[in-house]
This record gives sequence, C-alpha cells and structure tokens, in this order.
Amino acid sequence: MSQEITTIEAAVNSTGIDINKAVAEAQAVGQLFEKMGIKEATLHNGNYFNHNLESNTKTVVTEGCIVQEQENTVTIILKKTNAAPLSAISEIDNQTQKALGSFAGKSQPWISQNKE
Repeated sequence: MSQEITTIEAAVNSTGIDINKAVAEAQAVGQLFEKMGIKEATLHNGNYFNHNLESNTKTVVTEGCIVQEQENTVTIILKKTNAAPLSAISEIDNQTQKALGSFAGKSQPWISQNKE
C-alpha cells in the first residue's frame, strides 16, 4: 500500500493533477452525458467526451488528462507538466484526433496538421 501511495504522490507531483479527483469528475461527466443520451461532445472549454457503444468505453479528456472507463478497468493518462504537447501525444495510442487535441490543449485540426 505504501508503494501505491508513493506512486500516486509522484504522479501528482509530476503532473499537477489529482488522480482521484480526475477519475471522480470523469465518471460524473460520463454518467451525466449517458443519462442525456449524448454519445460524443466537445465542450466550449475544449474538454471532450466519447461513449463508444460497441465496446462500452467512456472517454473523458481534459488538457493533460485522459480517463477511459471500460467494463472492468479505468485507464488514466496524464501529461507531465514540462512535456511538450506533440511529444506527449506521440506516446498515446488508440485515441481519436479530437481526444488528442483536447489532451494537448489544441484543436483537432492542429493535431491533424502537426502529428506525424
């Protein structure tokens, strides 16, 4: 248990993001949008939500944070504070350009033009 706490503290220190809060907020957004029947949304603040009905995967993306919830797992990807957006997104697989744009704090067209 002490190793787990150390890992969480290290993640918070290197990203500035509270993992527990990020997961709780992402799950709340997912539940709200699911109740409203929303499958995909990009918010004015740049945050992104997608519910893949085939795989029952909900993805909530904010700048520097991806929370993806599936039937039996929750995956969290955090961008380190000093990481360049393109460097960070180059390490991420299986996300749409919309999701990557939100994660990088950029737009989908920016991702399309700049990602290799």
